[in-house]
Amino acid sequence: MTTSGWLEKLKINGKLLKAQLDTGTKYNVFSVKTYSTLDVKSPIRPTNSKLKEYTGHDIEIKGMTTLQCQHTDTIYPLQFYTATRDGSTIISAQACKQLQLIRRVNTVSKDVPASKQSTDTSSLPKILEEYPDVYKGLGCVLLNIQSKCLRD
Repeated sequence: MTTSGWLEKLKINGKLLKAQLDTGTKYNVFSVKTYSTLDVKSPIRPTNSKLKEYTGHDIEIKGMTTLQCQHTDTIYPLQFYTATRDGSTIISAQACKQLQLIRRVNTVSKDVPASKQSTDTSSLPKILEEYPDVYKGLGCVLLNIQSKCLRD
């Protein structure tokens, strides 16, 4: 496990820990070493689960435990796999959403609070017509756009 990526300080069982937010994983993971530093009332439960790093390497798991995880005023009991090897505390995509660390943004507007933004796409044709150079050959805006790469 590596420490590259988004890091956030979270209170886990009352202790402030730096955790890596990993929206590409479904599981929360921390090391046995980190577990030993926490005031944990729930023991590590055995599990037959097998986890792999994004590289495909196995993560040796000792078991699972439930911990109280807090960000701002939001507290959730989260299931954590306990890895035998020391490494970063990893917070899954679902846990990031629960703790309100991430959210999906479908619309970006200037000077409009996120709470007042709309997902209305009726103005899309006008925007595409008004700013064609922005959308030509790059990305995807609810339309099928082809781009070709030419060699010199």
